[in-house]
Amino acid sequence: MTARALTLNATLFITLCAAIASALMFVMSKLPPATSFIASVSTLALGMNLCTRITKRIGAATLFFLLSALLTFGLSDTGATGWQKLVSYLLAGIVFELAFLLLNLNIGSVWLAMALGTGIAIASIPLSTAFLLSRTLATSFPLELLNLIAIAGTVGIVASALSAIAWHWCALTKPVLRLEARLLSLTDR
Repeated sequence: MTARALTLNATLFITLCAAIASALMFVMSKLPPATSFIASVSTLALGMNLCTRITKRIGAATLFFLLSALLTFGLSDTGATGWQKLVSYLLAGIVFELAFLLLNLNIGSVWLAMALGTGIAIASIPLSTAFLLSRTLATSFPLELLNLIAIAGTVGIVASALSAIAWHWCALTKPVLRLEARLLSLTDR
């Protein structure tokens, strides 16, 4: 990722990705709760990785999480609805941006930093959701909360690895190269 601001084209692409991910989360909300949670956080991780890899812009992950929270405002797939979901997803986006930046500086591998940053960001969703819903409830069941955090972090890392594999296969195809060129242009047309 570069330190360039989001362009209009990049913002529109992220909005499209968030809309598709949100539609998938609505469909998957019909599954049992545990399966719906895993499917939703994996969809978030895949969508965020796609947006970050293609746009290569700072703030892409945060915008993706924010738009996903707005589009699934009333859906309780990750345990919260409304403003609590909005805050939780916004924090996850900021956590990813910071984790990716710090890990990339220390590790030097963009792919590993992306996977670990995704795992940390996705793991922060159940943690922040629990404390936003009820501080006493979150501290009353620490083992269960740790299990949710571990599941979410593992799902985030696996989804990021799958995203990296898919990206490796399609990164040099003509449609992806055209899309990247369009999104990386310095001016919007």
